[in-house]
Amino acid sequence: MTDFGRRVGGETDHGALDGLADDDHAQYHNNARGDARYLQLAAAPLGIIFADMYKAIIQGTYAYYALGSQNYHYMFYTFTAAQNDEVEYEIFSPAGTKTLQLLAVTSSDRGIITFYLDDVSQGTIDLYSASIVYNVFNTLSVTVVGTKVHSLKLKMETKNGSSSNYVTSITFMRLY
Repeated sequence: MTDFGRRVGGETDHGALDGLADDDHAQYHNNARGDARYLQLAAAPLGIIFADMYKAIIQGTYAYYALGSQNYHYMFYTFTAAQNDEVEYEIFSPAGTKTLQLLAVTSSDRGIITFYLDDVSQGTIDLYSASIVYNVFNTLSVTVVGTKVHSLKLKMETKNGSSSNYVTSITFMRLY
């Protein structure tokens, strides 16, 4: 017996209601419709440009530096070049092997950046070169354990034996 299109007795399954199917309301969200219409977070690359970098400082002396010869015309730069300066970001990433891309300036006073994901070292990128070089593209393989929000840390722990300092100058990072 029904009462205004509803079964008497309190059905909880939408599909069990008289005259209704489980999926007869196309205007409402369900995972299948959402997956078909929208980019999955897992498929979206993380791109961090200088503005986002500045917000993430937890220790150190990083600052913006305008430089017309570098892509995006700005860098994220350590003016005091202190050893162990670091920047930390919270990022969402699915599990798997990813590639970290870094666009930077290399020079004779640059150091070696160690990258950490959830406090596990992922490797280093040496920013030293004998003379200044703009728009240097580097990549690093990163192992992401678990699909969740992760901590990505860049730490200037060491330097090339030929380098005179621990300077960092980064324009762009992307993890994909």
